Amino acid sequence: MSGFHIAIKKPIERLGLVNVYQIRGFLFLAALCLYAFLGSPTPDSPGFVEVFIAILLLASIGFSGLLFALSVDIKAPLWCSAGQVLLLYGLSVPVFMSIIQGHAVIQVLRDIFPFLFLLLPVFMNELCRRYPDIFRYILKGVLIIGIIFSVRAIIDIQYQIFNIFNIQAGDELTYFENAPTVLFTSLFIIGYVGQYFIENFTFKAFMFFIAGCVLTLLVLFPVALTAQRASLGYVVFYVLSLIVIAFYKAPYRAFVIVSIVVALLLPFYSVMELMFDTLLQKNALVGVNARFDELLKVWSEISKSLSTLAFGVGWGGSFESPAVAEVSVNYTHSLLSSALLKTGMIGVVLTVFYLLGLAKLLYGFLRCNPVLSLALAGTVFIDVFLYASFKSLDFGLVLLLISSYSFSQENVAKER
Repeated sequence: MSGFHIAIKKPIERLGLVNVYQIRGFLFLAALCLYAFLGSPTPDSPGFVEVFIAILLLASIGFSGLLFALSVDIKAPLWCSAGQVLLLYGLSVPVFMSIIQGHAVIQVLRDIFPFLFLLLPVFMNELCRRYPDIFRYILKGVLIIGIIFSVRAIIDIQYQIFNIFNIQAGDELTYFENAPTVLFTSLFIIGYVGQYFIENFTFKAFMFFIAGCVLTLLVLFPVALTAQRASLGYVVFYVLSLIVIAFYKAPYRAFVIVSIVVALLLPFYSVMELMFDTLLQKNALVGVNARFDELLKVWSEISKSLSTLAFGVGWGGSFESPAVAEVSVNYTHSLLSSALLKTGMIGVVLTVFYLLGLAKLLYGFLRCNPVLSLALAGTVFIDVFLYASFKSLDFGLVLLLISSYSFSQENVAKER
């Protein structure tokens, strides 16, 4: 940054006339809102909406953010330095391997964009560090996406129409209900309203809690309709964990909340029983969807030569997956097995270090904010090991919540 730019920019910021970091935060929130109402997690044919979202995201990241992401800062936290190395590796070696393997350009691009989304915390590091309050923008944007995607999923599932325009749906699969933001939103809302009720214990807090429960059920409805066993199972685990924490901190108030929840759920006992039977039937039919067999198949693909073992088959690579009846597909149901297939042993090791760095952050604020940390932990775990929905902007946003919250907490500690 030039001395002239600094000399002009700092006095203007002190006068309060403009704050470039706030503007970039607003642009990021605008991108998320546009994505919520008009975008989709895995568009088959990206168009003007996706281009405009990309422009807003790039504007919010800024040139300084891109420059930071493409460098390697060994003094940075593990997740950041590992992410920077992973970014440089992913933009070079797997691209070269895809050229050697002769993969289709469109398939290569369909892998590169999710890879860039995965590293959203690295791209946004500079902005989050300079403007820690951006966490609020990111959290609001993620919650908006989760709620709107849930509503759009219900409309798609039930009526096969889009939004409020009564336009007949096309053949494209939107996968709104599989978006990580939907699961995170349902978890965070129920946890937040429960915590608010316990801390305040007023009639206003009670009404807020009831409204939050209704909203949570709305967000979870498409997840239940599609019988997502891992997501629904973690919802139960999450609620029980928070109840245990609540009984430890405020047993009387926790007892009141549990009583209210039980009373609200009793009329839906037959529905829950039917849902439970459906989940058991699905589990009996598909089990774990051949996840282990899928991993073995990936290993057999990359172990054919030393080059593919080290570097993978490159972006756009495909294999005959046992999880989908040996059909040739270019995805796996786990982030780690996907990284192994496309980027080899080197890529998967870098990915593991990147995720471990973020997990370390997550563990660090487990005690101070269990509502947020447990909601993030379950969402990340499911998409890393069980679902293919890591190939979306939503997954990058969930990871970004972890890194941005850490900067926010550091800022709070400094102000104290």
